[in-house]
Amino acid sequence: MAQYTSNDGKLLLDILYRINQTEDIVSFGKTALFFIRTYRNFSSGMFFSLKALNNDVVIDTAVFDDDKPPSRFDQFLNGRYDNDKLLKAMTAASDSCAFRDEDLFGQKELLKSDLYRNFITPEGFRYVARIELMDGSTPIGQFVLLNTAEEGDFDNGFIGLCNTLAKHLSLKARQLQRAAEVTSLGLSKAPEELKRLYGLSDRECEIALLIANGLSDREISEALVISTSTVRKHVHNTYEKMGVNNRAAFVQKLFTDGKPRENAHTM
Repeated sequence: MAQYTSNDGKLLLDILYRINQTEDIVSFGKTALFFIRTYRNFSSGMFFSLKALNNDVVIDTAVFDDDKPPSRFDQFLNGRYDNDKLLKAMTAASDSCAFRDEDLFGQKELLKSDLYRNFITPEGFRYVARIELMDGSTPIGQFVLLNTAEEGDFDNGFIGLCNTLAKHLSLKARQLQRAAEVTSLGLSKAPEELKRLYGLSDRECEIALLIANGLSDREISEALVISTSTVRKHVHNTYEKMGVNNRAAFVQKLFTDGKPRENAHTM
């Protein structure tokens, strides 16, 4: 089990604070990569925001710490490695976690993987650590950290820190992804509309949009770092102001009252 010093704890809190200030998935990925590197330098890092599509998991957004993808990344994107057992194992985690590829497979098995032999090794990398982000049983993101032989392998302390970060990173990634979905539905200015139409507070507007994206009271409390009882109080007040008494009626009213008015403001 990894042992943490007081400095590790301070760094962890600082990383979480900086990451929680991000407002979109790209800045989330870049910020996390930057501050994880303050704990343990690595040769290269990338972040993939994932989404489910036709019973498969695909890359929605790719973020690179130096803004430059590996030279063979186009081969990765065009599906060349879709059936590689290493890639499939990367999205088969049951919970948010951090690990080294060698922990999962062992070096001999890694060398049998086309992804490892034809993509990772030719780029000059020897060691790979990953942080898998999950929403329940669904993969929603993955950080990939790579080192050359000269840089050395990732130690247990670093993997332990990343494992602690994994759940927090998952919550923030899920929050940002769902916020983006709200925007794509034409509700990017919904808070102003909800304030004008129903007199909702800033916090009530925030919770209203999370409800619209299917989050439960418990999930909202985790995402906003407030108690479940506080969430329920805000939900009760929101329903009362909007003249509804359940989630189904709330969502219907939100999209019938909010979305058309939002579209009217869009040029």
